[in-house]
Amino acid sequence: MVKVNISREATVIVARCRQTKQPFGIRMEKMSDGAWHCTWAFKISDDAVSHEKYEDTMISGKVVLDPRYPGCPYCGGRSWFNCGCKKISCWSGESQVTCAWCGETSKIAISDNFDLHGSGY
Repeated sequence: MVKVNISREATVIVARCRQTKQPFGIRMEKMSDGAWHCTWAFKISDDAVSHEKYEDTMISGKVVLDPRYPGCPYCGGRSWFNCGCKKISCWSGESQVTCAWCGETSKIAISDNFDLHGSGY
């Protein structure tokens, strides 16, 4: 029997729901294809965000939604967007969005490469 050691790099990025303005974590796993896959989302408090030091996390590169990604735990938004304020909010495919963090409204520009840092850059 051959033992295979499979280790994955994983981290959490913090987002906010555009409807409730509540924070949630997005688990990102670096897979064998070299991309970061969004695999899970969960409710989290602002206190937990600070306590867990998620804002210290940095990922860079291609980011994709894994088929397992359940979407925003509050509204069910199946994706997310990165605002000009450098923060992440849930997204349901609209062409124009309002950021849950700063309130700015803008059009979506599609990309799959990001520099993400905890709850912003």
